[in-house]
Amino acid sequence: MNKLVSVRAKRAYTAIEVMMAITILASGTTAVMAMQRTAISANTDARRLDVANSMARTWVERLRRDAANWTSDATLGNARYLGNHVGAGWYVPTDYLTGNGDGVSPAFDAFGHDLASGLFASDAQFCAHVRLTWLVTNELLRAEVRVAYPRGFDNTPDPSVLANFCDPGNVGSVSGRFQTFRFVQVVTALRKTPSWQ
Repeated sequence: MNKLVSVRAKRAYTAIEVMMAITILASGTTAVMAMQRTAISANTDARRLDVANSMARTWVERLRRDAANWTSDATLGNARYLGNHVGAGWYVPTDYLTGNGDGVSPAFDAFGHDLASGLFASDAQFCAHVRLTWLVTNELLRAEVRVAYPRGFDNTPDPSVLANFCDPGNVGSVSGRFQTFRFVQVVTALRKTPSWQ
């Protein structure tokens, strides 16, 4: 009889062994699921950062193109969009929206396309802000471009925060906004173009 019990014990798993195996499997599955969520979140964040970088550099090039009209025999006012904003703090470059036919906008969709339909379009995911200051008066400008975008995995912050998030005052100066938005900032210098005679 004793020999028969020991043979049966060797052939089957006990309930405790099965429960331990299920617990280990559940722990591993939970860890894999958490890792997947983290990987997806990081991938989404990296993609948004890449788009924001691209938009900031696009706006730097737009400002450089505009500064090409600022020649030594002309005032800064001849540069189509720069002249009125030097020293004015952060602003949204809405001048580019008005009748120029360029199809550019300070607001972008999730893929980085300009939203020429309007600055505060409901599908705006990124927004550009510009600040111009003199480095050398009437000779050299410091141009800062900041692209703001909502942070977070689900990209759905409080709608009251997202309303008019392109407004630099709404994004930058209101308490708690920096926890809701991320920023990419690019700085360049714009100088007067010499006129070759």
